[in-house]
Amino acid sequence: MHRFSVLVSPPFQTSTFQKLLEESGKQPVELFVQLAGAVAERYFIQNGRRVDWLRLPEEKILSDIWEYSIKKGTPSPLSQSDMGKAGDPHSPVWSERTEELLQGWKLSPPLADFMTPLVHQLLLALLLPEFKACRQSYLEEEPLEGCIPRQEIDHCRERISGSHCEDCPYFTALSSDKHRKLLERSWKKGPAAFAKEADVFLPDDFRYLRVFIHLHRRYAP
Repeated sequence: MHRFSVLVSPPFQTSTFQKLLEESGKQPVELFVQLAGAVAERYFIQNGRRVDWLRLPEEKILSDIWEYSIKKGTPSPLSQSDMGKAGDPHSPVWSERTEELLQGWKLSPPLADFMTPLVHQLLLALLLPEFKACRQSYLEEEPLEGCIPRQEIDHCRERISGSHCEDCPYFTALSSDKHRKLLERSWKKGPAAFAKEADVFLPDDFRYLRVFIHLHRRYAP
């Protein structure tokens, strides 16, 4: 993924988006398929289902998700002074939209069950509104269990965005290096425990996808 190094460090500007399109030689929907495809492949691998993903019509599924998000209306970008307001990722509307897409693909029930969280989370990444103050879910402790779910590897394997929410502003506000250091300082079990599974807790492929979405909202022709 080194060819997406332009997506690693802010500030992200019109020139960033133009350079991305020029270097890739792709249209926005094709770039989304490539970037989201890398996220999906990693998600399936870390959940032990690589073979199933490779048998799916990957390009159609991801392009359908992209076109669906355009049809629903992507959120407007924030102005420099606007802090925005976080959307509700737990609203039933997201399950309804996920089901709407899944019905069109006619997948087998076991595969549809496994695809549901992936599709659900991609829709959150595409359609939740922008905001600038992180929810800090990665610090929220479960009182009864005494653990922080977003810092547990089994929990984060089920998330395409790792320890952060799908719409977390840190993916576009912080460089990759600063973001990693933030989590290292915040990790209950220490920096070494974070580093051991950093690719799951803070996946670079999802950062590239989030920055692409951020740029497309602002600078798409």
